Amino acid sequence: ELLVSSKIITKQTRALYKNLETLEKKKLIEYDNKKITFTESGLIILEKINSEVAKFVSIQDYFVKTTKIGKRKLQTVIKS
Repeated sequence: ELLVSSKIITKQTRALYKNLETLEKKKLIEYDNKKITFTESGLIILEKINSEVAKFVSIQDYFVKTTKIGKRKLQTVIKS
């Protein structure tokens, strides 16, 4: 409920539960009462994903920073 109401997750409720069920079957997450935690193998895979995604995020940050620095507003001059 919390994930769905947070608007962070855009999937439908059924799809979200199906994905969580798949992660649980693969022993990547486990439930502790109502709290979801990663297993050891889940944390290892999460770190691999984070390192792969970090490369793309750093490239994105580079281009965002360089395009902001390089942009300047041009002034239109009308000659008569």
